[in-house]
Amino acid sequence: MSGSSLTGLIAKVGGAAALGAAGGMVWFSQFSGKATPEEQAWRYPADDLVDANYSNAYSSTYAIDIDAPAYAVWRILKQIGAEKSGSFSSEFLERTFARLPFFNSYEIQEEFQQPDSLMPGDIAAFDFHGMSMEWADVVPGKYLVQWVDTKNPPAAPGSFAFRHPSMTHFGVAWCFYMVPLKGNRTRLINHWRIGYEPDAPLPKAINWINIELIGGCMTHLQNLYIKRVAEFRKKEQHS
Repeated sequence: MSGSSLTGLIAKVGGAAALGAAGGMVWFSQFSGKATPEEQAWRYPADDLVDANYSNAYSSTYAIDIDAPAYAVWRILKQIGAEKSGSFSSEFLERTFARLPFFNSYEIQEEFQQPDSLMPGDIAAFDFHGMSMEWADVVPGKYLVQWVDTKNPPAAPGSFAFRHPSMTHFGVAWCFYMVPLKGNRTRLINHWRIGYEPDAPLPKAINWINIELIGGCMTHLQNLYIKRVAEFRKKEQHS
């Protein structure tokens, strides 16, 4: 086989693999793991923070049933953050696409379980040099919300308002909402509310890739990881 033929073959195989991976991400993010239509239509804590400044705000909502009580799920989420137990999502996606310094640990650590370990006004850390949010609302055992908006920069020490390329302003609220079910089970709802300016095609496309495609995969994985941790089924991860 000549060099040009081999190069062409590699290009075709690489293209097919890339297309397959992209198709898999679309299926995983858009056709599995989503909340029900009723859950997607709910108003969640902190949605109003985004809607107050953006007329084009929209939601992205995923959900999962967990065979553990709501407070057990809450204890896991109380440890979320770059400076705590990680993101409970894919380290590969976090570090490769978002360039965030996440490593996950899956043990309950008492230093993060104290009454003041997670309070409104604390930093919700993605990293410490340009992409972090602020805990806006925290109700133990029920829900917790982090929020950031370039129109109202967060005041939490170490946090930064951030926006993506082509956007003049960006606001987002991220809510973890726990609904108790019968039999000591929990419905975990993982909800994003996003607004941006200008309302133009390029910012819209960037947000879809960030929030719905790559972010959708990460949110769905995050729900699955939290479920496995709460049900004592998460295998050890060799980072």
